[in-house]
Amino acid sequence: MVASPLRWTDIPATLGAGSASSLLYVHGFGCSRIVWNAVTDHLRDAYRHVLVDLPGHGLEASNSYCRERHATLSGMARAVEDMLAAASLDQPAVLVGHSIGCNLAWRVALARPDRVAKLVLINPSPCFMNLEGYSGGFGASDLERLLDLMVHNPLAWSASLADLVAGGKNPTSAWLAQSFCSVEPECLHAFARETFFVDDRDLLPRVQQPCLVLSSARDSLVPPAVHDFMVAALPRAVGEILDIAGHAAHLTHPTLVAESLRRFVA
Repeated sequence: MVASPLRWTDIPATLGAGSASSLLYVHGFGCSRIVWNAVTDHLRDAYRHVLVDLPGHGLEASNSYCRERHATLSGMARAVEDMLAAASLDQPAVLVGHSIGCNLAWRVALARPDRVAKLVLINPSPCFMNLEGYSGGFGASDLERLLDLMVHNPLAWSASLADLVAGGKNPTSAWLAQSFCSVEPECLHAFARETFFVDDRDLLPRVQQPCLVLSSARDSLVPPAVHDFMVAALPRAVGEILDIAGHAAHLTHPTLVAESLRRFVA
């Protein structure tokens, strides 16, 4: 069943009474913390949930972004690291990331291994580009055209990217198109380039926390070979492929994601 984020409103930054496990959720490009609504509904009483908006995203988009601090993935990761510290958790947290939020999550895990117990990586990719010996899904010229479309025809760009992420035209893609356009403009362009041209392949072998790599069988942005690459590269990875389409499993199939997350965190 496809989730309907168009009906969602903001949700609290912290949910759940708190248990032995705390989960901090890091959304992907162009989204906000409400994308976790349906997943946390399934798990509300099982864990403590901490939901964050990346700088330039969410209700405080225009006030939270600082070009000097957040224009790079490293800067965004430091912001997540600060949010994790501000949560004042008693135990190391499970970081749950989606897409580029996964890249931020493993950067935080590398920077602060004492604060991160496990990683749940939903539709992750260390690199979206096709490079020698690696098939990330896109040529560099394809990505440049996508960025060019974002600048010159933002409505067409947001609609086309939203359809790819959602696995077709549905309520999720309609919401995503609106969400992409709500990002603070300066952040949108800088974060898009950082996202589409990321290459974190060399970071994966350094991640020592247990990782769940949760991928969609038919993901228009991330080919199956990337899933296999990640499971092989991460020292303590468990791979799971959901028989679904799209690049946002937590939005389109939140029940499946919640069940996988519960099994892994337990």
